[in-house]
Formats: sequence, structure tokens, C-alpha cells
Amino acid sequence: MRRDGQPAAGDTKSQTLAATDIERIYRIERVRLVAGLARHVGDLTVAEDLAQEALVSALATWPRTGTPSNPGAWLMTTANRRAVDLWRRRRMMARHEAALMHDIETTHVDDFEAVEATLDDAIGD
Repeated sequence: MRRDGQPAAGDTKSQTLAATDIERIYRIERVRLVAGLARHVGDLTVAEDLAQEALVSALATWPRTGTPSNPGAWLMTTANRRAVDLWRRRRMMARHEAALMHDIETTHVDDFEAVEATLDDAIGD
């Protein structure tokens, strides 16, 4: 292990052990984590996805920083933050979609009126 907390170049055993430890912790906390997230977000599939994203984050973070004192709380906090990010992203997408639909509808009406006026002029009605 280097001074900055990173494993040494040939230190694959400690990396494997860390991943195994994280997997063990995740298996212990998974049911509670998914159940809490499902209550929070109202969708079991989304809750499972958020729990897995928290696991990926733990796999990236814990080998560098060490296992937190309360790994279950860390996983739940990370997953809840991802849920908030998801809601924000969905809300922003809905606003953009509504603005786009408004632009499309406005453009469509304007084009229709222009075609109708051209036809009226050409026909002479």
C-alpha cells in the first residue's frame, strides 16, 4: 500500500479482498437498502437500480478511503442522493420537453396559417 492510500502496483490481493468485503457488506445491507429506497421512491425497480449504483460507488470509493463506520448508512445516503439527482434530471427533462412541445406546436400553427394564407391568395377566395 502506498502512502496516499492507493494499493501498490502488484498489490492485487488487497484490491480483491476489499471488493470481497464490500460485496459481503452489500449482501448484508441489500434488503434493508432496497426496501427503504422502494418506500422513498415508490418503485422497486428504481430502488434496485439505485442500490446497485451505491454499490458501484462503494467499490470505487472504499478501497481508497476505507470502510465507513456505518456502511449501511453510507450506502443509503449515497443511494438517496442518486434518487434526488434522478428526480432533478427528470424534472429538468420534463421542462425541456414541455418547452420543445410548445415550440413545435407554435411552429406547426404558424406554418399552417402561412400555407392557408398562400392558398387563399393563389385561389383568390
